[in-house]
Amino acid sequence: PLEAGPFSTAAGGRNSAFALETGNVERTLAKIFRDKVKVFGVVTFTQPHIVAAIAGVALKSMVECIRLQALGRAGLQQLQLDCHYLRALLCSRTGTGASSTQVVESLLDEVVAAGVERAADPQLLEPLVLDRIIECASIS
Repeated sequence: PLEAGPFSTAAGGRNSAFALETGNVERTLAKIFRDKVKVFGVVTFTQPHIVAAIAGVALKSMVECIRLQALGRAGLQQLQLDCHYLRALLCSRTGTGASSTQVVESLLDEVVAAGVERAADPQLLEPLVLDRIIECASIS
């Protein structure tokens, strides 16, 4: 009989390692082929564009900071909740301009994706659960 090692299928090592590697490759390819959103550029002197520019710089920095961290399940879910809250808040402040809102939404997605990559147990919350948590917090 074969011993259970870190890459044995008995321990789930090879299958889980392969699945993890495959998931990383798929995310990387999806990121490469995703529409590139211009984060830095000319900013017109209007409140929605200024808010979007500041949020863009802050969220890009947040992505880089998360890539240096290790997250547990609770940390990832808190990050997801924070991004869910920020999405509604920032999108209402950046107006209806497609480019401003697209930059913010894309970077918020990138923050959560970076968290999933760095999480030991990447289990995200359902959108309805996120909505309920934010709703309960806004009542009190």
